Amino acid sequence: MGEGASYNTKDLFSFPAHHAVVSNDGNQVSLQGSGKVHYISHCTDRNNPETGCALNLTLSNPRIEFDAVKGSGTLYMTVRTKNYASGQWEGPHEIPVAALSLLTAQQQENNGVVTWTNVAANLTPEGNHAFSNFYSDGEGLDALTFSYAGKSAQGFTGSGYRLGQSWDSGADIADPQNTVRVGSYLFHASGARFGSDEQARYSVLKADTLREVSSGTLPMGKSARFAANPDSGEIIFAHESAGTVERYAVNEQGELVSRGAVAGLSLAKGENVMALGYNGASKTWGVLAVTGSAQARFISVDSNGAVTVQKADSPKDYDTAISAVNDVSEYYGDTFTGDTRTLAALPDGSFVYAPNKVIRDAADKQVQGGQLVHLSTKGFSVAAGSTDDATAKAYMNGLMTTPDGYVYRWNNYAPAVSAVQVLAYDGSSFRTVRATAKAPQGIGELASLLPAGDKIVAVDAANGRLVWLSKDLSVEKELPLTGLKKTDKTGSANALELPNGDIIYPTMLEKNDGLSTNLWLNRLVKSTPNQPRSEEPQKPQEPQPQPQRFSDVPATDQFYSEVQWLGSQNITTGYPDGTFRPGQNVERAAMAAYFYRMAGSPEVTLPKESPFKDVDPSFPFYKEIVWMHQRGITTGYWDGTFRPHDPVNRDAMAAFFYRYAGAPAYTAPVNSPFNDVRPGTMFYREITWLAAKGVTKGWSDGTYRPGEPIHRDAMAAFIYRYRHQG
Repeated sequence: MGEGASYNTKDLFSFPAHHAVVSNDGNQVSLQGSGKVHYISHCTDRNNPETGCALNLTLSNPRIEFDAVKGSGTLYMTVRTKNYASGQWEGPHEIPVAALSLLTAQQQENNGVVTWTNVAANLTPEGNHAFSNFYSDGEGLDALTFSYAGKSAQGFTGSGYRLGQSWDSGADIADPQNTVRVGSYLFHASGARFGSDEQARYSVLKADTLREVSSGTLPMGKSARFAANPDSGEIIFAHESAGTVERYAVNEQGELVSRGAVAGLSLAKGENVMALGYNGASKTWGVLAVTGSAQARFISVDSNGAVTVQKADSPKDYDTAISAVNDVSEYYGDTFTGDTRTLAALPDGSFVYAPNKVIRDAADKQVQGGQLVHLSTKGFSVAAGSTDDATAKAYMNGLMTTPDGYVYRWNNYAPAVSAVQVLAYDGSSFRTVRATAKAPQGIGELASLLPAGDKIVAVDAANGRLVWLSKDLSVEKELPLTGLKKTDKTGSANALELPNGDIIYPTMLEKNDGLSTNLWLNRLVKSTPNQPRSEEPQKPQEPQPQPQRFSDVPATDQFYSEVQWLGSQNITTGYPDGTFRPGQNVERAAMAAYFYRMAGSPEVTLPKESPFKDVDPSFPFYKEIVWMHQRGITTGYWDGTFRPHDPVNRDAMAAFFYRYAGAPAYTAPVNSPFNDVRPGTMFYREITWLAAKGVTKGWSDGTYRPGEPIHRDAMAAFIYRYRHQG
C-alpha cells in the first residue's frame, strides 16, 4: 500500500478521492483518486521483487468515468506489470482495467456528498493482460463503492434489480450441492468429496435475507441428492444404509423436522438412488433406484401416499442403441458423482433424467451418449432428439425443465466449447427446439439456467452477467453482476427465482489459503414501485351504499360499500368496540366464519374429536372450522394443525373460493393472466379460475401477489364480487 491507499481484513482496498467533475444534472461524472497497491507472487526472492518475483504488478491512481443515464462507465488505473509469460516489464501507463455497470447499484446523496454502492465491475481485456491473462476477459470483480461532492444523477433509472445479501455456504465448489426454495426459506445441502466419510451438510436460510436459521447433517449420501416441494416445504432423500426414503419438512421457524420414512417405499439391498424429484403438476414424488447390474425402478408417490413402481430389468429393454453392448452397468451413471442429479418434472406428471454417461461396445465404439431417460407411469423410454451428434461430444451436466414442457440441457465449459440443447414435450412426444450447439452470444461457464416468468435466465460466469433469453434462447437483455465467477465444476443447480421475482444466484470466493473456493449464494432483489395497498380501483359491480356500520370505515374508504354490505348480510359482525379494522390481515379462523355464513350458517354435525389438534371444541369458531373441513374446503397442514390465527395469503384465499364453489371443472390457461403466478405453481388453477370469474383482476402492475396476506377490507370486496359474479 502507498500514497493513501489502504487495505482491511475484509479484503477491501480503499483509495482517497482526489477531485471530481460532475455535470449540472449529476449524470456524467469523472472521479480521480490517488494511492497505489503493489502485488507480488511466485517469488524466489521476495526481498528483491524486481527480479525475484514472476508476478509483479502495481496499480495506482484510479480514475472513474461514468454516465448514469447509460448506466455504464469505466475504471482506469495506472499499471506497471511484469508479464508472467515473457518476463518483460510493461508500463507504467493508464489502461481501462474494468467495465462498470450501474444497473444494480444504489446512489444516495447526503449533505452534498453522493455515494454509489454495489457498482458491478468486469475485467477488461487490457486489465486481464495486466494480470498476465491469469483470468478471463469479462470476469466479474468485487463491487465498487465510491463517493464525491456533487449532485445525485437525475437520469439514473437502474435495471429494476439491486444487489441484496450474500451467504457463504462453507462448501467448496467442487462438492456436489443444490439449493431449493421451501416455503419462505431456502434449503441448501452439500455432499462430501469422493473418499471423504463426512455426511451431507444442510442449511436453512430466510429467503428474503439469506440469514442462516438452522443447519446440521443428514444421512443423504455424499452426492447430497434430494427433492423438495417448494410450496409445502417438504424434502425427501434416500437413507440407503437404512433402506428407506426419509421425509422431512421445514417448519415455520425454519427448523428441519423429521416426518419419518415414506410409507410403503423400501430400497432393496444393493439399490442406489440415482436421483429424486418433485412434480408440482401432479403433486407426486419420483425416485430412481438402480442396482449394480442396471436393473432400475422408477417409484412414484402421490399426494395421498400411494406408491406405484415401474421396472426395467435392463436398459436394453427400451434403448435399442445399446442392444449389442455386453456391460450396461453404468448406463444410469456413476453411483458417486459431483453432479447434482435430479429428476426434472414435466407437465403431465412424468420426469426426465440425464445419466451423463457414454456407453461403448466391446470394440470401444461409442453407441450411446447424452440420452435423456423419460420416466412415467408407462415405464422407461429414451427422449427423442436427446442424443443428437453434438450431445455425445459435450458433457451435458445441467438439466432444467419449465412448467410448459421445455427441457434445457447445458455444460459449464468456456464459451468456445459451451453447449446448450433445448427440447419440448407436449405430453406425448419430444421435439427438438434447438439442437445441441454453442451457447448464444459468448455465454459460457454456465453455472445454471433458471426459469423466470416466460423467460430463461443464464448465469453466465465467463462474462460476469445474467442473460435473459427467450424459450428458444434468443438473447433479450443482460445484467452485469458483481463478483460473478465460475461457480462450480459439476453442474450443481444453485440459481432460482423466488415468487416475488428476486433471483438467487451462485458465485465463488477464493479462500485465503488460495487452494480452494467456496460457493456463495447471492440475492438479486427485484425493485418494484410503491403500489397502493388496496387493489383494483375499478370494481366489477358497485353495491348500493349502506349506512355506516363501523366507526373506522368512513364513506371515503375505497371498499366502504363492500364492507357495509358484508355487515348487512351478517357475514361479518365486526369487533365489540364497533370497529371493522379494515387493514388487518384475515385470520384462517375468520375465513372459516365468512364462508360458513356465506353458505347460510347450515347445521353442522360435530365430531367426537376435533379434526385439528390445535382447535379444540371450546374454540370460538370451532363449528365453522369443522364445517370447512367437512366440506373439503380445508384440509389443514401436514402436521395435523389448522393454525387458526395465521393470516390467509391471497393464493390460499383463491383455493378456498374454488373449493367453496365445489371445485368446478376448469382448464387453467397456458398463459397466466398474472406475471407473478406461473403455470405449475401451487394454486395456479384456483387463482386463474378466480380471475376468470371476475372476482380478481390483480394489481395495475400485472401482479397477483400470491404470497401477500389478504386484508379484511379486500376480503369484503372479494366476497361481494363472488356473490355478484356474472
